[in-house]
Amino acid sequence: MKSILPKGSHQRVLEYAVRMTSGPVLECGGGCFSTPLLHLLCCPGRCVVTLEPDPRWLGLLHGFVREDHELVAVGSSTEAWLRAADRYAAKGLSVVLI
Repeated sequence: MKSILPKGSHQRVLEYAVRMTSGPVLECGGGCFSTPLLHLLCCPGRCVVTLEPDPRWLGLLHGFVREDHELVAVGSSTEAWLRAADRYAAKGLSVVLI
């Protein structure tokens, strides 16, 4: 069955949010569309943190790691996500992609 939803349909809204702000960006779960887009729009010079619970995705996204793009392994429980989000919330986040 063919999907009726275009893949990466969030890209325009995400790009707009990033371009209209200047602070750090938190991505809750990496993706084949959002992670490269955030990396392209923000690096170098703007902090991006990608939280990811799946070890397979951590491996796929490892190529985006650099001084200003951090890839963080996070557990799959709600508590693990909340702890990780709290740790980065103090950075004064401009954009959070969930």
